[in-house]
Amino acid sequence: MSGLLWLISEMLLLLTLAAATFFTLGWRWRAKRSKIQTLVLESRLDDEALAAKLAREERDAALRRQPAPLSPPPDADIAALAAELNEAQSHQLALERELLRLRDAKLSVEAEFQAFREAATTPPPATSPITPDDLTKLRGVGSVMRTKLHTAGIHTFRQLALLSESELAALDQTLKLKGRATRENWQQQAATLHQEIHGSPP
Repeated sequence: MSGLLWLISEMLLLLTLAAATFFTLGWRWRAKRSKIQTLVLESRLDDEALAAKLAREERDAALRRQPAPLSPPPDADIAALAAELNEAQSHQLALERELLRLRDAKLSVEAEFQAFREAATTPPPATSPITPDDLTKLRGVGSVMRTKLHTAGIHTFRQLALLSESELAALDQTLKLKGRATRENWQQQAATLHQEIHGSPP
């Protein structure tokens, strides 16, 4: 009986030692795991603190680089700028009007030049040559007077017969006839001679 009690006591002792050993090992394992987790968390906290510090430094640097806000210009400067803007717009409008005027003038000149060029390239209408009459058949007209009449543009009886009073007076003054054309009745003579030679009234 005593041997049985000793065996039971030995087994309880072994079980107690085993339990104590397992408890000690479990406690150490849990402590080591908690320490590792603590280190990981502390590392994360350090990283986050460093990132926050870098972000604050970048923010401060950006604020230092940002220019100071411009103060609004005084009312006098605003009025001056508005006046300059209005003047510039008025000047621009005047330049646009001048440009339109110059364009119109250019088109007008080009049209005139085109008309002039067309007129220059168009051959003049053919004119039948004037066959002069023998003006010496008129009384009071000799070879010298005939030359003077030719110089004044009178080559035919018809031209002389068709002169108006003012034209005849001008011819008399130009050739210094002193009224001879009227006294000698050159126009009537010229009409008669034209009828006789050409067979028709002037």
